[in-house]
Amino acid sequence: MALDIEFARSASKEIRQLDRKSQERIFHALKALQQDPRPNGAEKLKGYPDFLRLRVGNFRVIYHIYNEVLIVVLLVRDRKDAYEAHALKALEQKLETALANNVVRLKRSPSKPD
Repeated sequence: MALDIEFARSASKEIRQLDRKSQERIFHALKALQQDPRPNGAEKLKGYPDFLRLRVGNFRVIYHIYNEVLIVVLLVRDRKDAYEAHALKALEQKLETALANNVVRLKRSPSKPD
Protein backbone atom coordinates (compact mmCIF):
# COMPACT_ATOMS: atom_id res chain seq x y z
CA MET A 1 0.00 0.00 0.00
CA ALA A 2 1.33 3.43 -0.93
CA LEU A 3 1.85 5.87 1.90
CA ASP A 4 0.37 9.35 1.70
CA ILE A 5 2.70 12.36 1.61
CA GLU A 6 2.26 15.59 3.56
CA PHE A 7 4.57 18.57 3.08
CA ALA A 8 5.62 21.04 5.72
CA ARG A 9 4.81 24.50 4.41
CA SER A 10 8.51 25.35 4.24
CA ALA A 11 9.29 22.18 2.25
CA SER A 12 6.63 23.09 -0.32
CA LYS A 13 8.16 26.53 -0.64
CA GLU A 14 11.66 25.07 -1.02
CA ILE A 15 10.47 22.79 -3.84
CA ARG A 16 8.69 25.63 -5.65
CA GLN A 17 11.93 27.62 -5.67
CA LEU A 18 13.82 24.87 -7.52
CA ASP A 19 14.22 24.70 -11.28
CA ARG A 20 11.80 22.43 -13.15
CA LYS A 21 14.32 19.59 -13.67
CA SER A 22 15.18 19.48 -9.95
CA GLN A 23 11.48 19.52 -9.05
CA GLU A 24 10.86 16.55 -11.34
CA ARG A 25 13.73 14.60 -9.75
CA ILE A 26 12.41 15.35 -6.26
CA PHE A 27 8.85 14.32 -7.14
CA HIS A 28 10.08 11.14 -8.83
CA ALA A 29 12.02 10.24 -5.67
CA LEU A 30 8.98 11.02 -3.49
CA LYS A 31 6.73 8.84 -5.64
CA ALA A 32 9.17 5.94 -5.15
CA LEU A 33 9.30 6.75 -1.43
CA GLN A 34 5.54 6.19 -1.20
CA GLN A 35 6.09 2.53 -2.15
CA ASP A 36 9.28 2.04 -0.11
CA PRO A 37 9.67 4.65 2.67
CA ARG A 38 13.05 3.26 3.73
CA PRO A 39 14.91 2.67 0.46
CA ASN A 40 18.60 1.88 0.24
CA GLY A 41 20.43 5.12 0.83
CA ALA A 42 17.85 6.59 3.21
CA GLU A 43 19.56 7.12 6.53
CA LYS A 44 18.57 8.34 9.97
CA LEU A 45 19.84 11.81 10.76
CA LYS A 46 22.60 11.82 13.34
CA GLY A 47 21.20 13.24 16.55
CA TYR A 48 17.64 13.10 15.17
CA PRO A 49 16.71 9.39 15.00
CA ASP A 50 13.03 10.05 14.19
CA PHE A 51 13.98 11.70 10.91
CA LEU A 52 15.41 10.26 7.72
CA ARG A 53 17.25 11.82 4.84
CA LEU A 54 17.24 10.81 1.22
CA ARG A 55 19.79 11.94 -1.34
CA VAL A 56 18.35 13.20 -4.60
CA GLY A 57 21.30 14.46 -6.63
CA ASN A 58 22.73 17.44 -4.76
CA PHE A 59 19.54 17.79 -2.73
CA ARG A 60 18.56 16.25 0.56
CA VAL A 61 14.98 15.39 1.42
CA ILE A 62 14.48 15.19 5.17
CA TYR A 63 11.31 13.41 6.22
CA HIS A 64 9.49 11.51 8.95
CA ILE A 65 7.35 8.39 8.67
CA TYR A 66 4.26 8.80 10.82
CA ASN A 67 2.56 5.58 11.99
CA GLU A 68 3.66 3.78 8.81
CA VAL A 69 0.87 5.51 6.84
CA LEU A 70 2.14 9.03 6.21
CA ILE A 71 5.42 10.50 4.99
CA VAL A 72 5.93 14.06 6.21
CA VAL A 73 8.47 15.94 4.07
CA LEU A 74 10.10 18.59 6.24
CA LEU A 75 13.07 19.94 4.29
CA VAL A 76 14.23 19.88 0.68
CA ARG A 77 17.56 21.63 0.41
CA ASP A 78 20.89 21.63 -1.32
CA ARG A 79 23.26 19.32 0.53
CA LYS A 80 25.45 22.21 1.66
CA ASP A 81 22.48 23.84 3.43
CA ALA A 82 20.48 20.81 4.57
CA TYR A 83 22.31 20.19 7.82
CA GLU A 84 22.44 23.72 9.23
CA ALA A 85 21.88 23.61 12.98
CA HIS A 86 18.94 26.05 13.02
CA ALA A 87 17.13 24.07 10.31
CA LEU A 88 17.57 20.77 12.13
CA LYS A 89 16.46 22.20 15.47
CA ALA A 90 13.16 23.22 13.88
CA LEU A 91 12.31 19.71 12.62
CA GLU A 92 10.09 18.74 15.58
CA GLN A 93 8.07 21.95 15.30
CA LYS A 94 7.69 21.55 11.52
CA LEU A 95 6.51 17.98 12.04
CA GLU A 96 3.92 18.99 14.65
CA THR A 97 2.60 21.78 12.42
CA ALA A 98 2.40 19.56 9.32
CA LEU A 99 0.56 16.83 11.23
CA ALA A 100 -1.87 19.35 12.72
CA ASN A 101 -2.57 20.76 9.24
CA ASN A 102 -3.17 17.24 7.95
CA VAL A 103 -5.69 16.51 10.72
CA VAL A 104 -7.56 19.76 10.04
CA ARG A 105 -7.69 19.02 6.31
CA LEU A 106 -8.96 15.48 6.95
CA LYS A 107 -11.70 16.78 9.23
CA ARG A 108 -12.81 19.27 6.57
CA SER A 109 -12.82 16.83 3.66
CA PRO A 110 -16.04 14.94 2.99
CA SER A 111 -15.96 11.35 4.16
CA LYS A 112 -15.74 8.66 1.52
CA PRO A 113 -18.58 6.15 1.37
CA ASP A 114 -17.63 2.59 2.28
